Order: sequence, then C-alpha cells, then structure tokens
Amino acid sequence: MPGAIRPRLFVLCVTLAVAGSAAADDPPAIDPFGPRTGGREDAIPGYLELSDGSVHPGRLYLTRETKLKIYDGAKKSFREIPLDAVSRIDCAVEKEWTEKEWRFKENA
Repeated sequence: MPGAIRPRLFVLCVTLAVAGSAAADDPPAIDPFGPRTGGREDAIPGYLELSDGSVHPGRLYLTRETKLKIYDGAKKSFREIPLDAVSRIDCAVEKEWTEKEWRFKENA
C-alpha cells in the first residue's frame, strides 16, 4: 500500500560499566533468596512454644542496638530490657476485638 503508515520500532541498548568507583567501598550485596551465611554474634539460643504445643527452636535476636520493650501495667509505662537478661516470657490475652477492613472512599 503506497500511502500506508508503517510503524517503526527503535531499540536502544545502553551498557554502563564503571570500574574502580565507589563500588569498592560498598559492602557486598545480599541475596535474600540465597543460602544463609552464618548467624549473628548477638543471637542467643531459645525456642518459641505456640498455644497448640508446637515448639520452634532457634537463635533469638532483635534489631541491632535495640532492647526488648515491655509494658508495665502497674507503672503504666514501658520498660526496656536487654534480651540476654530475659529467661522466659509468658503471654496472656487481656483484650480481643475485631476491626472492619479499612478502605479509601475513592480510588486515587
């Protein structure tokens, strides 16, 4: 067809190579799906026992430089405790409720 418009496709491939830049100062990339490498030095041995009786042993740790925050109902304040000072934590449900799923009135 002499007067027809033909679409054209242009493909541009760009390869960037940076040698010897700031990449040498960066820590190596971590593959979240790769095999686990060692454990953390600050992890302590412990286990989690669920209400159905199943036990899950492992190494316990918190985010670095943080302490366990426990709410003290008598003092009505939070207490920060180092994880290695804890020998046992027992939990009991004090209040239980359901909430409706929250949604936007209009889609943005």
